[in-house]
Amino acid sequence: MQHYDLLYPEEMRNRLADLDDERDTFMEETGIDEVGDPTAWDQALGIWETQQPDGAEWRQLTDILDEVGDASELISERHFHVYIRDQLIDCGDVPKDFPWYIEIDWKATADNCRSDYSEIEIEGHTYLYRD
Repeated sequence: MQHYDLLYPEEMRNRLADLDDERDTFMEETGIDEVGDPTAWDQALGIWETQQPDGAEWRQLTDILDEVGDASELISERHFHVYIRDQLIDCGDVPKDFPWYIEIDWKATADNCRSDYSEIEIEGHTYLYRD
C-alpha cells in the first residue's frame, strides 16, 4: 500500500478532547460562568481562540470536524489517484494480477470517482473524504 498523506479525523477528535480540557481550565481561571453571563463567556472564549495557540488549534479542529462529519480519513488530493488505484485493486474491480503491459490512466479514473467524495481545504492543501 502506498503513502497517501492521510489525515484521520479520529486522531483530530482525540486532540480536540485534550484541547477541550485546556479550554475548560482557561475558562475556569477567568471565573466567568457560562450560564450566569453568556456574553462575557463568549468574549473570554473568543480571546482564548484568537490569542492562545491551543485556542486557535481548537477552533481549526472544530471547524474541520464540523465539516467532515463521520469521515474516517482525509486523503490528500495529490495522492488521490494512488489511493483510488489501491482501493479498486483491493475491492477486486481491478484484478491483482492485471497484466503489466496494459496501462490504466489512474488520474482519469480518480477524476471519475471524485464525485463520490467531498473536499476540504486545510492549511493550503486539499483533502478528499467520504461522508
